Amino acid sequence: IGNIHPFMNQFMKKTVFDSSTEIRELISEVNNKYTRERAMLFFQGLDYSKFKEGVDPMMVIQLLTWAAEGSANQVLQKEMMVIGSNQISPDFNEVIQLYLTYVEMFRKNFYKEEYI
Repeated sequence: IGNIHPFMNQFMKKTVFDSSTEIRELISEVNNKYTRERAMLFFQGLDYSKFKEGVDPMMVIQLLTWAAEGSANQVLQKEMMVIGSNQISPDFNEVIQLYLTYVEMFRKNFYKEEYI
C-alpha cells in the first residue's frame, strides 16, 4: 500500500494520534460503529481449543483490545513528554512493536503449552 499510496502511513498516524477533540470524537464514533462487526470477522476463525483450561477467550480478546489502545496511548504520551507538543506524529511501528510484545506475553500465559 505504501508504494501505491505513499502518504497512507502519515494519514493513519494522524487518525490515531490527532489531538483535536472534534477529530477524536468523530473517529471514536466511526470506530464504535464498526468495532463489533470487525471483531466478529477477525475472531471468527479463532481456535478456542488452544487456550488453557479455565481461560475465557473473550476476556483475552478484550485484553488484546485494551493492549492495542494502551500501546497507542503509551507511545503518544512518551512523545508528548519528549517533544512537549500536542501536534505530534509518533512512530506507528513503535506502537505495533509494543503491541506485539503484549500479544506474545498473552500467548505464553493463556495458550496451552503445546501451542506456545
